[in-house]
Amino acid sequence: MKCIFAIATFRLAGLACAMLSTTPLVAGENVAWKLRLEGAESCNCAPACPCIFGSEPTHSNCNVNIWIHVKQGRYGSLRLDGLSLVMTGEMRKSRRYYFETGTSPEKVQAITNIFAHIPVFTVEKVLSVEQVPLHFERSDSRISFSVPASTVEMETKKGRTGKPITIKNTGLADYVQYVSIKNNHRSDTLNFTYSGTSGATWSLKGKGEIAP
Repeated sequence: MKCIFAIATFRLAGLACAMLSTTPLVAGENVAWKLRLEGAESCNCAPACPCIFGSEPTHSNCNVNIWIHVKQGRYGSLRLDGLSLVMTGEMRKSRRYYFETGTSPEKVQAITNIFAHIPVFTVEKVLSVEQVPLHFERSDSRISFSVPASTVEMETKKGRTGKPITIKNTGLADYVQYVSIKNNHRSDTLNFTYSGTSGATWSLKGKGEIAP
């Protein structure tokens, strides 16, 4: 496996995936992939989430909801442009995937395969992979996203200058600090409700090859 990241090594709070299948689209050949992502997240850590600095979570665990949108992407000959999903779980331990309704099985497999080959994205257990209605809304200062099991509303955190706080050299580009207004999740294995906790938006580019 060969992976090349356009952005340096990073550690993102809660962003974790696991492999559902390693079968390439063409048997016996490496599958080339390339992604340009944008993301929004909120966890239960105090702002700014210490995980982005390689530190331990504010509490003993880091429960997080993450929205991801593929601005441009491919997996072999399969185009992934426009794909959106939400990932929810406890950082490094468990993960639920919520793909937007109508996402093809091939695209679900492609995304989970790609993320599975990025070591920092792995978790101990994938609890579910579902297709559900997904809502996302953005204004100048607020972002909200939701799936039936999770809801996030957050607003930009401003510094003493009155401008939104940005953080550089985290390994993620365009990192803007937010604060949660609402960060909820309810499932049969994990329930949480937070407000006033860390949130952020960011972007990421990566490319590589996945061996069969």
